[in-house]
Amino acid sequence: NELGGAYGRAGKFADAQREFKRVIQLAPDNDAGYGNLATLQLIQYNYQEAIPLYQKALALNPTVTYYSNLGAAQFYSKQYSDAVKMFQKAAELSPNQESFQGNLAEAYFFLGEKTKAQSAFQKAIALCYKELQVNPRSADTMADLAQYLAFQGQHSEALQFIHNALSINPGNGQYLYNEAQILSM
Repeated sequence: NELGGAYGRAGKFADAQREFKRVIQLAPDNDAGYGNLATLQLIQYNYQEAIPLYQKALALNPTVTYYSNLGAAQFYSKQYSDAVKMFQKAAELSPNQESFQGNLAEAYFFLGEKTKAQSAFQKAIALCYKELQVNPRSADTMADLAQYLAFQGQHSEALQFIHNALSINPGNGQYLYNEAQILSM
């Protein structure tokens, strides 16, 4: 598992995959091999391949990370109803994690459940503001907050937060992508 992780961090995905499959073969009742192989698939945009691997990892060891990552794979596969269930579980297990509320809100939004999306976005926004009181220079929190505000139609505030995030971490690809999304809303 450690070797697979090292290969993955080095961008040697085929080698990482081989090692994670070996872990599964040697320890089929250990969730880590399934979870790591699923994450490897997720970061390579192989969402359909990631889903059953996360399901197996969850069956062996239900963790908030597996619920959230399975929800992400389902979300990107446009399985919004299934993603909502996973994000709900992650938010229940870790109610103070803004990203879980934000993921749930976006899944509700794309499912067409606007009222539930609004409620979850409001919770995510409140958690972001709370986090920024503790860590006022958290660029990641600012970027997430910007995204949630944009979904709420608060574009000028969203742009302010994404620009603040970019001033802390200029050139961050995810933040630039968020800025483009906000500008397009």
